[in-house]
Amino acid sequence: MKVSLLVTGEEILGLLSSSEVNDLWSGGAHLPYWQPAALAARIEAVGRHEVALLVIEGDGGMSIGVLRHRRNGVISTLIPREPFLSNQPFRDADLLRAQLLRAVERIGARAFHLHETERHAPVVECLADQPDTAVVVRLPNPVIDWHDNGEDMLIGAQRHFGRTFWRRVRRWDREFEVTTVRGEAAIDVVENVERRSWKARWGTHLDEGELAFYRALLMRDECLLTLATAGGEPAAYFLEMRVGDVVYGMQSSYAETFARRSPGAFLTTIGLHRRWHGSGIATYDLLGGSGPLKDALASRAIPRVDVAWPVCAATRDLLKERVRFDCHRTAASERGRGARHVAATYES
Repeated sequence: MKVSLLVTGEEILGLLSSSEVNDLWSGGAHLPYWQPAALAARIEAVGRHEVALLVIEGDGGMSIGVLRHRRNGVISTLIPREPFLSNQPFRDADLLRAQLLRAVERIGARAFHLHETERHAPVVECLADQPDTAVVVRLPNPVIDWHDNGEDMLIGAQRHFGRTFWRRVRRWDREFEVTTVRGEAAIDVVENVERRSWKARWGTHLDEGELAFYRALLMRDECLLTLATAGGEPAAYFLEMRVGDVVYGMQSSYAETFARRSPGAFLTTIGLHRRWHGSGIATYDLLGGSGPLKDALASRAIPRVDVAWPVCAATRDLLKERVRFDCHRTAASERGRGARHVAATYES
């Protein structure tokens, strides 16, 4: 096993544009966060000095991971759920741990953190049970099984909203016009709505790196942006990407001036059903953590964990803060409150 760390912009962007990485991406069912051109755009926008690219080469293939610094000498994987784009197994835990720590020590890190990683990801299976390793359960990732063309999902929406659901649908249909937007026009929509979203007020809107990522992604045919307008004014968008028979709900937002009309809920419930009914997909992945509406729509959830080693004050503090955030989010969800309330009331 050979582990190397790429830290210069030329090295990072060179590898991401290589045939090896494009073959990794196209050779398996990977999360859209790993689309090489879009990921390269994200890294270039956020500042190449902010991240490093970890490369693991073994007899069975190759793995790459994007790392970012956290405070107190901890370095974390950037991509949630799938920390490595890989076509090889992880078997030798002792060697892998030692090599990873040795690689990141050269950029001043003292501990390694796998961020919101799928519990059964190969790297977690390899490392989670090792000594001097901390593992905490994170909120799961909701998923809709589309075997019935989304009928169960609609039942979940009705359960969530109660007897008013179909009345809401009729009102939404009167108030909003829905269109599909692509290319540069789609990018303009994202930037317009994000500026007018509640997220901008609470500092959780898309940063420059994320905007660059979605700009690049929206230039691809498999990426779709659905826009709801009211009186010609953008009210909400929903950005999705289809990879094979899976659709990923990548990003959504609504303008705060339309909050009382719930355009986001419109695009996430009946709008989602209309977009993908009869499409032949098998799964709709809602991505991210759980929430009141997501949980109501989902058929199942993918368990996620954080893994950190060695156990030290810095990793304990980081994991404790992440668990505290999830507890806050869960408590809000149990009261029927969503991401907006969580952002407004959480004190880190």
